[in-house]
Amino acid sequence: MFVAIACTPALGQVNVPSKQVAPVPGYCYKATLASWTGQDCYSSAGAAVAAAVAYMNAQVYDGGSFTYWSVYTVVSIPDLSAVSSGTARYTGQRCYSNRACDPVDTTISGLVGKTKVADSCPANAEMGGGTCWCSAGFQPDGTGTACVPQCQVGNVLSSGYYDIGTNAQATPLLWQCKNGCGANFDGESPAGSAMVDNTKHWYAKGQYLGNGIPCTTPSNAPEGLQVLPADSCDPAKYDKGTFNGKTICTLKGTNTPATPAPSASSSSSSNSTTTNNSDGSTTTKETSTTTAANGSSTTTTTTTTTNPDGSKSSNTVVVTTPSPTSDDDEKTACEKNPSDKGCGGSAATIGSSWTSKTAGKSFSSVVSGFVGKVGGTPLVTATRGFFTVSTGGSCPTWSTSVPYLNMSLDFTAFCSSTAMAAYLVVRAVLLVLASWLAFRIALDN
Repeated sequence: MFVAIACTPALGQVNVPSKQVAPVPGYCYKATLASWTGQDCYSSAGAAVAAAVAYMNAQVYDGGSFTYWSVYTVVSIPDLSAVSSGTARYTGQRCYSNRACDPVDTTISGLVGKTKVADSCPANAEMGGGTCWCSAGFQPDGTGTACVPQCQVGNVLSSGYYDIGTNAQATPLLWQCKNGCGANFDGESPAGSAMVDNTKHWYAKGQYLGNGIPCTTPSNAPEGLQVLPADSCDPAKYDKGTFNGKTICTLKGTNTPATPAPSASSSSSSNSTTTNNSDGSTTTKETSTTTAANGSSTTTTTTTTTNPDGSKSSNTVVVTTPSPTSDDDEKTACEKNPSDKGCGGSAATIGSSWTSKTAGKSFSSVVSGFVGKVGGTPLVTATRGFFTVSTGGSCPTWSTSVPYLNMSLDFTAFCSSTAMAAYLVVRAVLLVLASWLAFRIALDN
């Protein structure tokens, strides 16, 4: 192992307690054979054993009338972390020039031992005053045995699209540990979707910004994708195709589109109420609501009225509430306007799809029946007739003689055309006030 050691540590790093890191214990390892002792001290026991076996394999021995050599492979190496010496096992063959090879399974006849040498500093650290200090831009990790990049607030550690699963209301991992530094997610969710093996997945988009806090346990957060993945189908079960520019999955060997896997987070609820009406009929109201994983909901309300004669009439109302994040932006032009040219032609006419549910009923008969029912309510009967007023008579005139003036005065101005026009205005105001007052009295009684 090659270790670069700087003679002078970076300015400002020595004697800073927060920068101190434990040194790497220094040892070297040798393997001793009966006929050879490795003179080099290797960085690990495995390297020492490999050198010894390579030496044996390189030798060709003289057996007099023949020669022989070895073809060995290392099988096991002693663990010298707790002991200072041990044996290594190797297997292979000893081959002869005049006959077949013999199998060999044995141990190195000598010892593999370790020797103490000077300690060294871990990567990104420097020696100063007999102690290791993390270099500029690095800091000790949580164990104090390695130097990791210094955590800076605001550093972008990862960015892109992140898969949050099949629930549009889910959130990405809000915190993760990357390269020894903690980071918090900053972005939007959901920011897009893609079909993964016939199942719709939602994605958040943003970046993980460093919070300046060191960490030791790497998180399992995936790397951000620079673009949303292409739609895909499970190749073991489905064939991939397109319809109106949208990816569809069809069962292998058929042209039937596969039903997308339902989201585990969708839910539904329903209830029913029955009311007895004053005319002897009953009204049953059934309501069911289905909420999808993306937050959209569909409420279906069916109202059924059963008349005393047993006949029934019903009405169904469907109300759809879109999700907070609509899929309209992802729809193709034909999906938004299927009746456009090139998208299947004009929309089909209603035709005979709409028919009367009860024989003998028509629009006029239903309206007439409704008017009759309303006319029989107490509210209408209480006010019936109070607007009828009997009137009669003629416009009065008055005249008198004034002897002192030797003339007659005729008071007919109240019956002039001007007065009559004014009376129309006064009558209108009085009728409005009287009608309002009469209506209140009728309701109070």
